[in-house]
Amino acid sequence: MSCPASTADENVPTLVYGRPGKDDAIEPVSYGMVVSLSSMPLNDLADQNGTLLITETANNGAQGSYNPQPFRLDGKVVPYDGMAIGWNTSNSFPTPQTEWMTRLAFRNTSQGNFGGQTLGRHNLVNNAIMADGSLRHISAPDAKVKIQRGRPSGIWNVEATFYPLFYEEGAAEAAPSP
Repeated sequence: MSCPASTADENVPTLVYGRPGKDDAIEPVSYGMVVSLSSMPLNDLADQNGTLLITETANNGAQGSYNPQPFRLDGKVVPYDGMAIGWNTSNSFPTPQTEWMTRLAFRNTSQGNFGGQTLGRHNLVNNAIMADGSLRHISAPDAKVKIQRGRPSGIWNVEATFYPLFYEEGAAEAAPSP
C-alpha cells in the first residue's frame, strides 16, 4: 500500500510478513485508515458507499500536512502515525467540536488551511477507498468535517446502524488512546 508519488518522509515503514514465496520485509505504507472505523464491522455502517475508509496520508506532519494530535508515548511524539486518520479533536472519535480530519496527504495544511488549490499527492486530489470498496478522489476541502446534529456527516460519517450515539460528547476523552 505504497503510492509511487509519495515522498519518503510521508511513508510509514511497515513489517510485511507471511507472504508465500517472499521474505519478510519492511515496506513503505502511504495510506491510512480512519481510526474510528478500524474495528467496526463495515456492514454495520449506515452509509458504506458514502463513508471514507482509506486514503492517502502523510506521516508526522510530513510535507506540511495537518497533524494537530500526534501520537505520544510517555509524553514524547512517536515516530510513526501516518497510518491512522484521526480527528483534529481526538485520534479516536469525533466530538461535536471536530472540524478537520488529520494526516491526509495534502501539502502545507499544518495550520488547517485546506483551500481548493491545496496540492494533494496527485495534483489537487488524493485517492480514497470508500467502505463499500468503491474508489473516489478527494480534494483538500473534503478534509472539513460537516457536523449535523452534533455528529459528523458526509464522507466522514462513522455512524453505525446499530449504535448511533457511540460518539456522544465526552466519548473521545473516555476512549482509550490508540
